[in-house]
Amino acid sequence: MANYRKMQTVLTLTFLVLLGLTMPGCETGGDLVALDSTPATGWLAIESGVDGIESSWILIAPDGTETYGSGDSLLTDPQSGDYWILWEPVEEWNSPPMNPDSRTFTEGSTETFLGSYAKIQGGMGDIKIDPDPKELRARWNLHGPDGFFAAGKGRRTLKRRATGEYTVVWSAMEGYVTPPEAKSMLQQGATLELRANYMPVVETVGTIEIDPNPDSIHPPWRLESDTGLIH
Repeated sequence: MANYRKMQTVLTLTFLVLLGLTMPGCETGGDLVALDSTPATGWLAIESGVDGIESSWILIAPDGTETYGSGDSLLTDPQSGDYWILWEPVEEWNSPPMNPDSRTFTEGSTETFLGSYAKIQGGMGDIKIDPDPKELRARWNLHGPDGFFAAGKGRRTLKRRATGEYTVVWSAMEGYVTPPEAKSMLQQGATLELRANYMPVVETVGTIEIDPNPDSIHPPWRLESDTGLIH
């Protein structure tokens, strides 16, 4: 096994939220070390799979710990449970076919995440993702050719992506109307702009008139809404 560098741990917004998965609060944890050989105890390895390029990734532990890193890394004596990894886009390379990917770790076992990036064969262009308003930093998922997947928030430009059809799915943001997903084609040498406008939810007030007919019978009535009994 190759030598592994120490991972850099930061707390970031997790892509699991975008996938509709839930997780507990985020905490820093685990033994993240640089080793010259394979440890005798259990471990979880991450191999970027791109020679000469340290592809970036986000690792989510069972307790919600989020670790950002790049290149080859090793986690020794990790906690048992399900781990998720999101491989970040690399210019001129297709993302691994399983992205995001997951592994279930049990005490004393060994697991490896392999980032099997493949060189893009064919035309390429850029993708600009632009949700508005900018300060909202709305979250999104992007799906593309050959199983491409990326997740992020706010404005972002992905350079030198494979041509073909891309679909952006905008996440729900509290207090705003969620824009519909959008599909569009990326042409060779072009820039595909995927825009969305989050409109604030406007609460309206109106009048309900109750007028049973004929007036002489005065029937009882009951008025309810989706929040419960009104009268």
